[in-house]
This record gives sequence, C-alpha cells and structure tokens, in this order.
Amino acid sequence: MDLENKNTKKYSQEEFLSGILIMVVSLWAGIHWQTDPEASRFDHYLGIVCIVLGVGIAIVMIRRLSEMYSLGYFRAKGFAKGEEMNMLQKIISTITTFIFRVTHPSGLLGIFSRSRTKRVLKKRKRFGDERWEEHYEAKKTALEEILGLMDNVVGHSLIPFVIGGALDMYYFSSCMPGTVFCSMELIDPDGEGPMPSSIGVYELISCTKHKNTSTTKEPFEERKKRIEEGRITTFEKINHRMCGIMTMVSLYSFETILNPGETCELPTEDETICLIFDEFDSDGVPFKVEGKQHGLLLCIEIFRSEMEYAMKHGSDELLAKLKKAEAYPYSDLEREPVV
Repeated sequence: MDLENKNTKKYSQEEFLSGILIMVVSLWAGIHWQTDPEASRFDHYLGIVCIVLGVGIAIVMIRRLSEMYSLGYFRAKGFAKGEEMNMLQKIISTITTFIFRVTHPSGLLGIFSRSRTKRVLKKRKRFGDERWEEHYEAKKTALEEILGLMDNVVGHSLIPFVIGGALDMYYFSSCMPGTVFCSMELIDPDGEGPMPSSIGVYELISCTKHKNTSTTKEPFEERKKRIEEGRITTFEKINHRMCGIMTMVSLYSFETILNPGETCELPTEDETICLIFDEFDSDGVPFKVEGKQHGLLLCIEIFRSEMEYAMKHGSDELLAKLKKAEAYPYSDLEREPVV
C-alpha cells in the first residue's frame, strides 16, 4: 500500500457513518432529557452521560480525520490529486492540520506520550537499570553487526525521550558514505515497542551523505559559543533536523502501524515534512536482539513533488528513481527532485 497508512485505512466510511449516527443520537437524547421538564433525576443524569458520550465520539472522529489528512489520506483518495487546492480544500487542510498539531503526541495534549512515559517507567522499575543496560549492549552489538562500529559520540537529549524529550541519536559512519542515524530507545527489554508492522517491532534509521563531524575534543564552551554565533556545520543542521523528524515518527509509531512503502506528512510550525518509509537493507544480516528478531525502518525525507509521484505511481517507482539518482537512502534535500 503506497500512500495510505493501514491503521488509518481500516476506518471505513461505514464506521464513520456509524460513529456519526451514534454521536447524533447520543447528543439528541442527552439534550432532550436535559431540557424535558417532566424528566426524572435519573433521566437528567442519563442525559449528561449521553452528551459526554456524543462529545467524546466527536473528538475521536475529528482526531482520526486530522490523522488521515496528515498522512496524505485525502490526497491518496484523489481529494487534492496533486493539483492546486481550492478554497474549501485549503480550509479543510488548515483545520485538520491544526487539530493534528494540537492532538499529536508531540503537541499540546501529549496524552499518549505521558501514558507511555508511565508505562516505560513502570517497566524500568520492574526490570531495573542493570537489565536495561544489558539490553542496550545487546542491541548495540546487533546493530554493529549490520552497520559497523558505532561512533564514539552520542547525541544525547537534555530531556530523555521517555519523559517527553527528543530521541538520543546514535551514529554509524562505516556502513556507507556519510552517516547513519539510528534510534535505540524504541524496543524494550521484553521485545515490545512500536506497533508491529510487516517487519515486526523496529528501531528507526535515517541517513545523510555528510560525515559525522561531532567530536568530544571540542570544549563545551567553545561549541556553545560557536552555535550561538550561528557557525553551525552542515552535519549539525541535518542531525538536528533528523532528530526532530525521527522523534515525531517514534511517538507516532506507538499509536499506528507504519510499514515500508508507506508515506506520511508531518506538520510542523513552519512546514509540512514529507517522508517515505522502507525496510533498511541489512545485506541479509538479521537484526536479532537477545534472540528476538526485529526490524529496522528507514525514514527518508523527500520533496512534495516526489510524494505526489508516489501517490500516483506507487512507492516502488519513486524508490527506484531515488536509487537511480543515488539519492537513496539519504534524507538530504540538497539536490534536485527526481520527478
């Protein structure tokens, strides 16, 4: 499936119509019982329950519609067809994108992020720090069998991912020209993590053509001053961008199924980021951690025109063009679109 996320697709028209019907009936019954002068006290309480139910269903449906827009669902269905949107479509686009930003786990109402934080903290308490460290070492060994030795610098987040911060970024420079970014915080010691996709439970990977210029030799104060003065290296720019992208995808991966070959849009304050997913080519080396088979989901940032091409012709066609142009598997947009 090229453009539609499977978890989104399963919400059919019939299910939405059923949801609308239940919502309308609940609200009507609730308002009726609240305004009926002959209604009993029990009817009034029942009316409140119906109103709360109706409003809850409405919120869930709006949230799902906003997800569908953010994942390119309407475009895949021919809603925009890659053409200039008319005024109605622009209004719908603006409203749904706003709702998605507000209700997204990385947004204002990060309910999911907080619930996952509680779950992971409970697991950490159950397993203990020593068990987590063992699992980390096993995961590192499994990744190094595929990507080569890990670089000796880690991009640690000031706020840990588990309590709402960004992912830590782990770098591999010997696998291919450039640098591979990898997450190591999604799969738990019990083998759970993102919603299993066609490649199972996975960690995320992205790539850049730029070599890792991070070093522990640069004094912290000098680096801080350099960054404040705007003297940021090209690698630092792409590292910062991919950290943000991979963090958003990571949060979303615990809510919905993300499969290789699918695309999605990530709305931010300044732009909408277009991505395509693929299974990372490990040359046949399995990603096994403590005997459990897992996957590596490759995230590639692409141009809007490339996403629209994938929507029309299929993701395989776009990936083939990216490989022919030697733009695959990189997320650098310092190039011309392949379509």
